[in-house]
Amino acid sequence: MKIRISSNIYDFAFEKDSYDLPIGGTTMPIKLYFSNNVPVSDLKIDFKFNVGLPGLSFLNQTSILITPKAPNAILIVQSDAMKTKIGSESITLIKSGGSSDNFNQFPTIKLNIIQPTPKEIISESTLLSSSILTAEVSLSCSSTSTYYYLSSLNSSIPRSKDYIKQQALILAYYRVDDPYQEIFGFLNIFEEGIKKNLLLQNLLPDTIYNFTGFCQDLTGVYSESNLLNFRTKGNDGFVWKIMVNFSSEMGSGVITKLACFFNRYYKLPAR
Repeated sequence: MKIRISSNIYDFAFEKDSYDLPIGGTTMPIKLYFSNNVPVSDLKIDFKFNVGLPGLSFLNQTSILITPKAPNAILIVQSDAMKTKIGSESITLIKSGGSSDNFNQFPTIKLNIIQPTPKEIISESTLLSSSILTAEVSLSCSSTSTYYYLSSLNSSIPRSKDYIKQQALILAYYRVDDPYQEIFGFLNIFEEGIKKNLLLQNLLPDTIYNFTGFCQDLTGVYSESNLLNFRTKGNDGFVWKIMVNFSSEMGSGVITKLACFFNRYYKLPAR
């Protein structure tokens, strides 16, 4: 018998080849998402400026650790208003660790250092559709921005813009046991006025939800919040409650057989 062990080599691409960085502002959150090709072991990524323009720094950290349990991360570059000048910069990503050999060389991130242009920022959102477990929302910003959002139950407590942004950037996980059923996230809007569709998932049937969203441009200015209220569709199902009383205590073997009976004939979980 022959056993052949092979390992795939993956490419990695960013949402965009280059990112704008206004003097005194920040880039959009640059996504490092490995969800489609999760590393089998820890993958360390270090960041290095190639040109060395003054006044540029990494907002969150100079290196990121990608793990099988946390395969996604965010990189943000900031600019000092007093030191930075108009120009071009690039960032090299240096990979190391057990899974580094499973990826080809990462592409270089190009930065365009630009003069900020103050502009009124307006955000829009429209509910396109809703089903039993999902809802689709159309989003847009009047300038190049990041759209942050929160979906939660109608009975949940209000959240501030700063809190929504913070949870979105730490890639807060959806929790099934969350009493408010909060889902945080963001979308980068690279073109003014372009519409993007967002699919909200993990919703509950026949439930009223609130959707809160807003834009933030590259200079840190927030738009007014968009507020949507919608109800997911019901599943038109029935709930049957079965109660069985026994005159004496049952052994574990009888309980197992009873559970298997309901699982086989009534499709109830055998647990």
